[in-house]
Amino acid sequence: MSKLDKDSPESAGDAADPTDDLLLPADILERIPDDKREAFSRMLVSHGLQITREVRYSSTLPSYEEAAGWNTLVPGTAERIFNRYEQLEIKKLEANDRVLDIAEEKFRSDNEFASKQHDNLV
Repeated sequence: MSKLDKDSPESAGDAADPTDDLLLPADILERIPDDKREAFSRMLVSHGLQITREVRYSSTLPSYEEAAGWNTLVPGTAERIFNRYEQLEIKKLEANDRVLDIAEEKFRSDNEFASKQHDNLV
């Protein structure tokens, strides 16, 4: 998407941001087929415009397209990323098990203490 520089003379002193009208609506960009987007982007750049795309992930692992891209650049990267993710998940599970073991031991110890106190009172 193209916007004028916020510090440019064209936008200085305006109350409303005049560059808002220069944004290309997302629905238009979505209609451009993937195989034509690069040519479309080059055409816009030739006219002084630029399209940027932001991608966000909610997962620890990259998408398969991104993993394949990394694998193309550095062979074996996708496997390393997956192995690292797997190691981290195993560590989380082990940490959870340790916490549960500690809580269970504390529960047992508290019950034994309460039982001994009861026996002493009786």
